[in-house]
Amino acid sequence: KEIVAELDGFILTESLAKHLNDFCDEYVTGSMQSGIWLSGFYGSGKSYFAKMLGYLLRDPVLEGTSMRQRFLPKLAGLPDANMTENNLRSLNRFKSHVVLFDSAKSTSTYGLPYMLFANFLRSLGLLDNWIGILEFNLLLDGRYDELLSTIKVNEGTDWSELRKNMMKNHVAFKKAIVSMGATEQEYEESKALAEQHRREYDATKLREDLQRYLDQHTDTRIVFMIDEVSEAITQEKINLLDLEGIAEALAKRL
Repeated sequence: KEIVAELDGFILTESLAKHLNDFCDEYVTGSMQSGIWLSGFYGSGKSYFAKMLGYLLRDPVLEGTSMRQRFLPKLAGLPDANMTENNLRSLNRFKSHVVLFDSAKSTSTYGLPYMLFANFLRSLGLLDNWIGILEFNLLLDGRYDELLSTIKVNEGTDWSELRKNMMKNHVAFKKAIVSMGATEQEYEESKALAEQHRREYDATKLREDLQRYLDQHTDTRIVFMIDEVSEAITQEKINLLDLEGIAEALAKRL
C-alpha cells in the first residue's frame, strides 16, 4: 500500500519521461558503463525518481497488478508515450535485483565496498555483519534452508525473529551450525575468517562476491541504487577514490 501511494503521488513530466527513456535505453542496450550519476538541485526529486526507477526494475506485484502496468497510465498525454511504453516493456528482458539504500545513513566503518555488500546482504534477507557473510556462503552452498529448519527445531522460533535480537542471534546461529555438523573449532575458524573478510573488504572482494551470486543466478542483474551520495561525500563516509575504485572493479561485465 505504501508503494502504491508513492506511485500515485509521482508525476511523470515530459522532462522526467525523457530521463526515463534514456535510462531504459542505457539499461537494455547493455552498455559497458558500470553506472550512471543522477544529478539535480536540492529538492528536485532525484530520490523520488530513483525510487520509481528501482520499483520499475524490480516490477513487484502490488495488490494483483505489476508495478510497470500500474505505471503506464502516467504516460497519457506525453509526446513520446508509445516509445516510453515500449521502453518500459523492454525491461521484461531482465530479472533485476535492486539494492536501494541511503549512503548518508549507512555505516561506513568497513568502507564503501562493504557498505554496498552489506546492503546487498540485507536485500537478500540476511544480516549485514559477519553472521550475514556466513549466511551468504550457506545460501550459495545450498544449505540455507537447512540452517533455517535447524534453528526452528533448536529454538522453536523462526530465524527471521531471532535474528532481530543481538543478544540471542549469535548463540542460536552457533548452535545451529554445530547441529549441522561443524565442530566448535570449525565454527570459530569460520567466524574469524568472516570477520577478517569484512575488515579487509575492498572493491575486488565486492566483485568476487557478486560474481559468485550471479554464477548461480545467470538470469539476474544486480542494480545498486545509492541515494544521497553527495551528502555522504560531505560527511566523509565516501570519497571519490572509493567510487572510482568500485567503478573500475565493476567495469568488466559480471
